[in-house]
Amino acid sequence: MPPIVDQAIQLMKKNGKPYVVWMQLGIVNEEAAARARKEGMTIVMDKCMKIESERLDKESNVELEKIHARKLQELMTKVKGKEPSKNVPVSLDDAHFNETVEKYPLMLIDCWAAWCGPCRMIAPVVEELARDYAGRVTVGKLNVDENPQTAERFSIVGIPTLLILKDGKEVDRVIGVVPKQLIEERLQKHL
Repeated sequence: MPPIVDQAIQLMKKNGKPYVVWMQLGIVNEEAAARARKEGMTIVMDKCMKIESERLDKESNVELEKIHARKLQELMTKVKGKEPSKNVPVSLDDAHFNETVEKYPLMLIDCWAAWCGPCRMIAPVVEELARDYAGRVTVGKLNVDENPQTAERFSIVGIPTLLILKDGKEVDRVIGVVPKQLIEERLQKHL
């Protein structure tokens, strides 16, 4: 944890973010936590994001979730079979993953989950990349909770994970919340 906290402190001093360092379930490092607190950061230790998110989600409005699921299904039904817009991410699923990735010579795939805070942090960067690289790179999003077969196939053990696929085969991956520039450097190698 000390090198990760040091990196987070450097990023915060440079970019004003991140504000929080989250140590997963079973990870406790009081020394690293004290350094981060000294810099004004919030520390979470020995907690699982998914468990905490599920705990908080139980308090959420169930009806709202039903409406969201219905609207998403309606949207997916309308879009099915149509060519996606080139400047927005393509929604990927287990059932159609292979046929979708084979259509595009170069893809950046954001493997994420709704409960994942870091996934939410990198989502705007992924959307920017979809716009910036429209016509050169197709950006896709794969919800790993809803599509466990594909997540297992690519051995996704930490999220967010960004996969770079060329002609349907993985050529690179980026794990965690990283600056847009780092992702672009990885993409440039395959353009």
